[in-house]
Amino acid sequence: MSEFIHYIEAASSISDNIFNPAVEGRIRKVSMAALDYVCKLNKGCKLNFEQKKIVGIILTLGKHINDYYDVGSLDSSKYKDLRKEFKRLIPEKNSDFKRYQKELSRVEKQRPLPSHLLGDEEVRFNHIRSYRERVNKLYLSFAFAIALDKPMASYYEDYNSQSEKDIQIFEGFFNSVMAMQVVDDIVGREGDLINDRPSFYTAFCTVDEIQNKTVINDKKTFQNLNVLFSHYYDNANSYSLPELKPILSAVKFTKNIYPKITQLARKYKFLGNIPCIDILTERDRNNL
Repeated sequence: MSEFIHYIEAASSISDNIFNPAVEGRIRKVSMAALDYVCKLNKGCKLNFEQKKIVGIILTLGKHINDYYDVGSLDSSKYKDLRKEFKRLIPEKNSDFKRYQKELSRVEKQRPLPSHLLGDEEVRFNHIRSYRERVNKLYLSFAFAIALDKPMASYYEDYNSQSEKDIQIFEGFFNSVMAMQVVDDIVGREGDLINDRPSFYTAFCTVDEIQNKTVINDKKTFQNLNVLFSHYYDNANSYSLPELKPILSAVKFTKNIYPKITQLARKYKFLGNIPCIDILTERDRNNL
């Protein structure tokens, strides 16, 4: 496919998935679209309806687990329903899900708290970056395993046995997601500060902000966030195949535009209530 066709295919995946009600949250909708596009690259066809439903369940289950550790709440009935539906649709992957759940629980239980890491800025950053990368790599590994019909071990102990192209795609996608995570943490900085959560913003912000739980938008903090975004973006660019350029273009566009849009949505409330778009999530609106 020519580069132009790659962009057409990527745009098609975005338009197909951005309004998908089965997936909650802005990053998860974008992840679904990107996985759909990656599936097209790898297997010659996009995710079918059932595969989209399964990946949507995975991403939504991840959201519920994340909410539990972030804000201490879990819709247990909805979580159980999603688990039952997952087991019904793809029982052969249930052991992979249990592994994902166990690994994620272990990482989350050891999550670093910014208020406990005030002494050394570099130590705080390293702990939070490690946590952020481990969580995102976990959910990506599981999502890739489902979308591309591979065992989860392919992204763990058997990772090096994959083809060079498969590794490039995964690494490019992972670094793209991490760049998006930087943007998402900028948008959600108030809630992360209030709730003492490990995010890239709380990794770089001032000690006063952490202690007072109030954003002051320090210039140095945003300079560091921009450097970190560029680090992940450049890594993604170096790992990626030419076919993944549309994903990188979307990441850069998001970095330049999305924080500004969310500021407008906070100021003009009606912008935050557009169905299926998730300019502001419920957590963003309430700084949770």
